[in-house]
Amino acid sequence: MQGALWTGFQRAKEENFNFFRKNCKNILEIKSFCLPLQCQRTTDAADTAAKMNKEMEKLNYTTREINRNFKIKVSGQFEGHKIHTLVGVTGLLKIVGDTALTNRLLDRAFNTMNDVEVCKLRRGLRISFYVA
Repeated sequence: MQGALWTGFQRAKEENFNFFRKNCKNILEIKSFCLPLQCQRTTDAADTAAKMNKEMEKLNYTTREINRNFKIKVSGQFEGHKIHTLVGVTGLLKIVGDTALTNRLLDRAFNTMNDVEVCKLRRGLRISFYVA
């Protein structure tokens, strides 16, 4: 029974592929066959990724350099919820929300001689940079 379902699924997948290959000249036409919600989600994801790439370019340090040297932990209130979690560079940018402030925090972390540098923001966030 399971094998029959699998072959049916494979056949349906191949039929869809053949339909697109025969009727669509380029990838844009294939996207027009998508459900509107799916197309919107992929567009939003692409816009978000492009926006984050622009923010990453404004940092004084590369993400590789930051992630190699530090474990970043964020604690406190964020958007009405208590958080206490490890984040990467992208998560730090999303939570802090400002590239200039993130650069100041990173400068402070790279210039410290301690094992941990704790930065407290007025909005109730505590960002800890642990030397990896």
